[in-house]
Amino acid sequence: MADALGFAANVIAVVDLSIKVGVLCSVYCANLKTAPRDVRYILNEADRLTATLKDVERLLAGPNGAKIEASQNVRCSVVDCQLLLGELAAKLEQGTRYERIMWPLKKEEVADILKKLERYRAAISLDLCVNQTAVLLDVHQEIVLAKLRTAEGATFDPHADAYNARCHPGTRVDILQQILTWGAACDGECIFWLNGMAGTGKSTISRTVAQSFAGEGMLGASFFFKRGEGDRGRVAFFFTTIAAQLVHQLPSLAPHVRNAIEAEPTINEKSAKDQFDKLIADPIEKLPTHSQPSAMLVVVDALDECDSLEHARLIIHLLSQAKQFTSIRLKFFVTSRPELPIRLGFKDISGKYEDLVLHQIPKPVIEHDITEFLQDELAKIRQDYNKSVTPSRQLPPHWPGTDHIQKLVDMAVPLFIFAATVCRFIQDRRLGSPEKQLTKTLEHQTSRKSNLDATYLPVLDQLLVVGSIVILTKPLSTSSLARLLAVSSNAIEDQLDLLHAVLSIPSDPSLPVRLLHLSFRDFLVDPEKGREQERYPFWVDERETHERLATRCLQLLSTGDTLKRDVCGLRLPGTRRSEIDQQTIGGSLPPEIQYACQYWVYHWKESKPEGVSNISTFLRDTRRVILNHCSIIDASPLQIYCSAIVFAPKQSLVRKTFLDQFPVWLSPPLRVDSDWDTCLQTLEGHGRFISSVTFSHDSTLLASVSHDRTIKFWDVATGTCIATFRGHDSIVTSISFSHNSTLFASASYDRTIKLWNTATGACTETFKGHNSSVNSIVLSHDSTLLASASGDNTVKLWDVATGVCTATLEEHSGIVNSVAFSRDSTLLASASYDRTIKLWAVATRVCIETLKGHNSTVSSVAFSNDSTFLASASYDRTIKLWDVATGTCTATLVGHNNSVNSVALSHDSTLLASASYDYTVKLWNVAIGTCTVTLEEHDNNVNSVAFSHDSTLLASASYDHTIKLWNVASDSFLYPNAGTSTISSLSSTPPISSTSAISMAVRTEAQPPPTPAPGPFSQRADCWGFGLSEDGAWVTWESQRLIWLPPSFHPVVAWQFPENHRQRAAYYPNDDISYVASSWYEGCVVSVFNIDPIRIIVVPFRRISEMCKRYSTI
Repeated sequence: MADALGFAANVIAVVDLSIKVGVLCSVYCANLKTAPRDVRYILNEADRLTATLKDVERLLAGPNGAKIEASQNVRCSVVDCQLLLGELAAKLEQGTRYERIMWPLKKEEVADILKKLERYRAAISLDLCVNQTAVLLDVHQEIVLAKLRTAEGATFDPHADAYNARCHPGTRVDILQQILTWGAACDGECIFWLNGMAGTGKSTISRTVAQSFAGEGMLGASFFFKRGEGDRGRVAFFFTTIAAQLVHQLPSLAPHVRNAIEAEPTINEKSAKDQFDKLIADPIEKLPTHSQPSAMLVVVDALDECDSLEHARLIIHLLSQAKQFTSIRLKFFVTSRPELPIRLGFKDISGKYEDLVLHQIPKPVIEHDITEFLQDELAKIRQDYNKSVTPSRQLPPHWPGTDHIQKLVDMAVPLFIFAATVCRFIQDRRLGSPEKQLTKTLEHQTSRKSNLDATYLPVLDQLLVVGSIVILTKPLSTSSLARLLAVSSNAIEDQLDLLHAVLSIPSDPSLPVRLLHLSFRDFLVDPEKGREQERYPFWVDERETHERLATRCLQLLSTGDTLKRDVCGLRLPGTRRSEIDQQTIGGSLPPEIQYACQYWVYHWKESKPEGVSNISTFLRDTRRVILNHCSIIDASPLQIYCSAIVFAPKQSLVRKTFLDQFPVWLSPPLRVDSDWDTCLQTLEGHGRFISSVTFSHDSTLLASVSHDRTIKFWDVATGTCIATFRGHDSIVTSISFSHNSTLFASASYDRTIKLWNTATGACTETFKGHNSSVNSIVLSHDSTLLASASGDNTVKLWDVATGVCTATLEEHSGIVNSVAFSRDSTLLASASYDRTIKLWAVATRVCIETLKGHNSTVSSVAFSNDSTFLASASYDRTIKLWDVATGTCTATLVGHNNSVNSVALSHDSTLLASASYDYTVKLWNVAIGTCTVTLEEHDNNVNSVAFSHDSTLLASASYDHTIKLWNVASDSFLYPNAGTSTISSLSSTPPISSTSAISMAVRTEAQPPPTPAPGPFSQRADCWGFGLSEDGAWVTWESQRLIWLPPSFHPVVAWQFPENHRQRAAYYPNDDISYVASSWYEGCVVSVFNIDPIRIIVVPFRRISEMCKRYSTI
């Protein structure tokens, strides 16, 4: 502070001297009839210096003044200025003392002074610019870092957490000492796992540890998981929240994390592994080893309360990698219940962590700690009570007495939550005097069945209705809860008044009511209590409570204008979600409405409705709408009223229900499918051709590999990419899951095979041995063997456990494209460029049969589930079926117009799927050898097909960079339609295809919000009125986005215009047709649409050549 004040004083002194020099120069100018030019030069330079120093003063007073003060260059220049101006002022002042004023400086002196002043001023100005640039960069960095999403309430805050329990003085002494010693040690493991049953005090210890290390400046970050507390239970927020805190504690991390966010703007949506690597591991590895703290601690509490215990296992694996960090020792203190996935996670990193089991601590130690706690807390309760009552009502000094304390200790051990809850219960004056509450508690000493009974029965004797509060998915405030349950706030608060011992109830009615401990919910919903309802009248029937909440959610949402189109008043249908601030959402959708919107389906599902209801039918249709439009709804929410409804099939329940919500400026009906086609979803994310796809054995995951060198995992239910794995140095060609899906293997053009842990995403082994690309791999059914096919003309067998190549099969004379095991793993089939399929006995490694019949490369093979027959695909455009026992070709399936790249058989082997370079996927009835369905929605070669293990889904991968999921559950796929071998769609009307024109009617007399329509189309100087966005994905109105167009509705691109062509739009009448041609600036294109006064025809991309010929006269 003294330095800062000294620097500011120096600046002021220099300003004063500069002004003084200016005044003295003015005196010379006024008194010398022919004042030398030197006077004016110095006067001008003094004025410029004064202005610069005024800027320094202004910046010093601003929020970034500390940065200016810390600049050594500015300091030095200011000091030099002060010395020079002091000397100059003295000389000028001396010259004015003569009777006749004389200019005291020689030309050489003036030149030197001017040169120095100019240099000092320039140095100060430059440094100010540098500092301002740094400030701007800091602001930019803060803006970027602010994009990291964090879980509200998940971090340790000494002030906000002041009322949350810490370990009582004199308790948990040995445990805390062990943890603190581990955390401060220079060596040791990077993880300490404290585990224990519910109520054993894990969170209390976590807060105490966090407070201790925060006081030492060693707390890097913390995350307190809590199920049912919104983002506090979500793994997706874990590493981003940790990273945001580490940046605050280690500012040198900031630029590296900023760079990671700028390189991957969607990092918030990435997998936990990607977030850990890019936001924590990589930035920490880039830190210099010097000038960093010796160690930082991260506290992770209640890991078992995250939204997925399998994700918890992954988190444990990722945290263990901190051992490898060299720039700083990052340690993780983790607490949890001993749930199986968490135990397995720590077994995966055996030997890389320390642990302590709370419920295995000797009973005398626990008794001592609980006794200490109860004695002190009950003494405080006695003192506070005695201060507030008359002497006649005061408790005796020895209350509650050694005997009562011992009884409470006996009831509590080993649960600290019991001691804490009992103290809150006894202290609550709304329930009666401490003496009365203690007596009520002790009544349960002999009658209790469990520790939880003793903990919560005294409280619940006061109240029977708490079901809704503990069943809620997310906590609500009392006011929101009252509106959701349709009861008065007073009634809610009256009930909650009796529950302060088990609930956190803020005095502010707008803040949420929270459970103090999850064991309270466990206690209330315990099914055992449901069998003794006379004894436990407060037992919460989960199914009934869910049903009641689902009903109330729907009733609330159906009231008045609770829900309506554009509820947030955005007006523009194309408004991006990123442009909508949280305040706008909160003001339009109160918490109870948001809750009802988000969770009514969950409550309805958990109520276990019987049979198929109208709701379930509607929800299935809604799911199809969302899956087909999830990306655009997420990006621009109001498109749910535009694109999602407009382009839904005619029979869609969502479309029918909300037909009145059609945009008024759009004239229905559009030419859309009659009903949903078989394509459920299109998955996009790979940057290049997709080589292969396969399902996990439980069919919940879909894995894909690509020419972009990555492996991606997709959630089959939602279509979300949940993980991306990198490690290969070239194109990834093939992937195979182990039977239990705990491992998967990948093959690549880099000549290697990699084995990966599915849960952690870690590459556990790399198999090397092939001399050319590895084209195909497959794991045996028992996952002990792996077979690989290579461009070196060989097949290799590998021992999965050891990674050793146990055999090389060399009888092919060409590149080997595909391998497949029989279900019992006794046979292996291989397909080759040499036009043959070979069958190998796995036990003897001998080729027992060579199948010949294809006229070109054999690209793919697949065994039937019972291993009695084999299917093969070939570049000769056919699929062949072979009897495995005899080696005879039993059928040849003909129908594709180009090479067939892949075959797959359904689990019951009744259906066969094939993928081809003719852009199609075909489904075949194996029994009769007939094509029943042709699926035509890909826009490029289809490389791979795979059935889910329940045979209800088919995945196809293409050169168009997409994966499509198809619903193939219907029996109709087994039989050809109307006696034909090929159909293009399952819908009752022709599908949107590459050769059909798609009509979109625009009512020019209607006025889309928020600007007036232009009337009939006419020649315009610029692009006003209806038009299309530059990428053809949006219909626009005066350049504002109105409705998103699915890819099949995008316009044809017809002509390329020169660079810098100005933006234009025009209406051109013709004898037989009308059309609009519009273009954009900067080397853009013209799009052609057939129109009449109210209709625009949007022509799909594949008609480009036809359109170019038709309108080549323009």
